[in-house]
Order: sequence, then structure tokens, then C-alpha cells
Amino acid sequence: MEVCKGNKRKYYRFRADRFYGGIATADCMGCNMDCAFCWSYRTRIHPERFGDFYTPEEVAERLVKIAYAHDFRAVRISGNEYESLRIYSHIRKRMKERGLLSAQNSTEF
Repeated sequence: MEVCKGNKRKYYRFRADRFYGGIATADCMGCNMDCAFCWSYRTRIHPERFGDFYTPEEVAERLVKIAYAHDFRAVRISGNEYESLRIYSHIRKRMKERGLLSAQNSTEF
């Protein structure tokens, strides 16, 4: 089962977390590592059972909506950290549009 289709990647869930003072999280699928402590074991071995496909723009928009709704100043992609590099510019743009990222704190993201 594939976890990528064209420009889309599979994500298991989107959520608001209490960690780091509040953070919007997207749980990405497709990591090929087998870390003993990782939560993604089930989604990694059975990707056909979990998740939906999203474009980088859709992921950015969902994360920023969660952050905005909960007054968070941080977002993250968990489960396949390389993926965050691929969509960084989309997330940054959406955060600026929603006023979650200003010139004063733009170096923190």
C-alpha cells in the first residue's frame, strides 16, 4: 500500500496537543524506520487501514486552523519528520495569514 500519490501524502490524524504549551500536530505516515518507542507501528505495517491523502497546502491549512482555534503558536508534523521540510513554506505562509507568526517571532518557527 502506498503512502504517497503524486503531490499527496497519507496522514493518520490531525490534533491539538498540550505538549510544548500547546501545539497543532499532523501525524504523517510513511516512515520506514522501526523505532521501538514509536507510536506509528500499526500505521506503518498496515497503511491501508489508516489515514487519508493530503496535499502540502491542505496539511498546512488544517494545522493552522487547529493552532488558530486553540490559540497555539506552534505546529508540527510527527511520524515522518522529513515531511515537515517539504511543506515548511506552506505552513509558514498560512501562519502569517492568520496572524500566528509575526516579524517578532518569525525566527522561532
